[in-house]
Amino acid sequence: MTTAAWLLIAVCLCMTGGSGLMIWWSYRNGQFADIEAVKHRMLQDDLLPDEQ
Repeated sequence: MTTAAWLLIAVCLCMTGGSGLMIWWSYRNGQFADIEAVKHRMLQDDLLPDEQ
């Protein structure tokens, strides 16, 4: 294999590892804990403090 192929493999492994780390970090910090609440929040009829 040529040097360019080895470099491409290394870049692909780094990108895959980086994306895996970002997904692991987001799960650990609770980014995906309650994905259902966001779509129901827009249906609440609460007024903002400046709209009262």
